[in-house]
Amino acid sequence: MHRTIKKMKLIKFFGVGLLLVCLLGLSFTTTVHATGQTDITLTVQQTIVADSTPSRESVTYRLISLAAYAPMPVASTEAGYTFTISGNADREVGPIAFATEGIFIYELYVLSEDQTDFTKDRRVYTIEVHVTDDLRVFKLVSYNGNKSTDLDFTHIYSGTPIVDEVQDEEQKQLPRTGIESNTLLWLLLLVLVAIVGIYVAVRIRKF
Repeated sequence: MHRTIKKMKLIKFFGVGLLLVCLLGLSFTTTVHATGQTDITLTVQQTIVADSTPSRESVTYRLISLAAYAPMPVASTEAGYTFTISGNADREVGPIAFATEGIFIYELYVLSEDQTDFTKDRRVYTIEVHVTDDLRVFKLVSYNGNKSTDLDFTHIYSGTPIVDEVQDEEQKQLPRTGIESNTLLWLLLLVLVAIVGIYVAVRIRKF
């Protein structure tokens, strides 16, 4: 009888200990989820279709959230996150940090106005970011109901292309460099001819 009571006490003690361990484990897991975070970075691709040389024209974009609680990149304002891309290039937007689960919806569009010789791509991308309870992230991109894998904008530029200033200066200097090189070559040849002429004249006088 005494042994049976002792065994029951041991089982009860073991059960209470196991319960405490489980509670501590749940508490630890909740703390990790609450203090952890994950982030994503969006890549925006810009292509400018020009008649000749690729243009260095700049286009301004804006990323906005469709919910007040949705996180935004650093340096965002109440109006959203505004940035500019020049020429044919990609731009990384972010990181955008998420600390809680949920569905966060954003829109990305061109802020710059159209010009006579510069037509902007007016697609408005919808970006859905799904964050699970274990902070895994899934991103869905679409525009006008069409799914997309990229945030790609293509603009049409029909004006005079704006090339890089350094490249433009190099192109301006190339013709002058060629002329100066040819002139220097001719001067060297004239000097050589003069030296040969003097040498021949001296030799003739000696004979």
